[in-house]
Amino acid sequence: TRKRRQPEPPLAEQGVLRNEYFELRIDPTTGSIHSLTDYHTRGNRLTQQLALRMPAWASTLPVRAEEQPEMLYSVMAADEVVVTASNTQFGEIISRGRLVDRHARRLAGFEQALRVRRGSRVLEFDIRLDVEREPDPDPWNSYYALRLAWGDATAEMCRSVHLTSQSTDGVQLEAPHFVDVRGEKTRTTLLSGGLPYHRRFGLRKLDTLLVVRGETARRFRLGIAVDLPHPAPAALSFLAPPKVLSQ
Repeated sequence: TRKRRQPEPPLAEQGVLRNEYFELRIDPTTGSIHSLTDYHTRGNRLTQQLALRMPAWASTLPVRAEEQPEMLYSVMAADEVVVTASNTQFGEIISRGRLVDRHARRLAGFEQALRVRRGSRVLEFDIRLDVEREPDPDPWNSYYALRLAWGDATAEMCRSVHLTSQSTDGVQLEAPHFVDVRGEKTRTTLLSGGLPYHRRFGLRKLDTLLVVRGETARRFRLGIAVDLPHPAPAALSFLAPPKVLSQ
């Protein structure tokens, strides 16, 4: 007898998005990405959060900021994490909540929609911020950011320069198209969607600046691509996604 073909699973379940290239899990407490894994390599490839960085908080810390640099950032607190679309072709999960300081005082509201599509190596971000606390005046030190961290400290970082990929060990980066993190067997690409400024911390962390003092934009679209062979065409198409025509 012929075996029945197993139905394809939906791309979104509570707290999980997946397709044939990757799977990600969302932290129900924060609404951030707890893990991003593929099906060929071991271990977590990436974590993500939204945060406000405020160096002025250093004066209130019980330890030196150099010893605990994470204390200069706000914390995500999710009010809800909901599956808003799930079928065999498309999945979306939206997290809504607050960014708070270490005393639980509200600094901003956030909405982060994460989307996956069958056949696509790109995880899409659609982020909205409701800023209540403005960053301090120094834009390279105080800002709202999308924060990424990865596990491979030996990975090489490259940035887009006129749509070519150039290796960099810089701290303050300008890359409006993409930033590449290349491991021995993996390649993780931030499609920055026209957001040009990024700040690197050590060997495993990157902040992409969303809002600095005086910035009026509050909605941002970015992508994370898993093992993308050619980032430049994907970065360009991500800047101008195809329009969906209504039937």
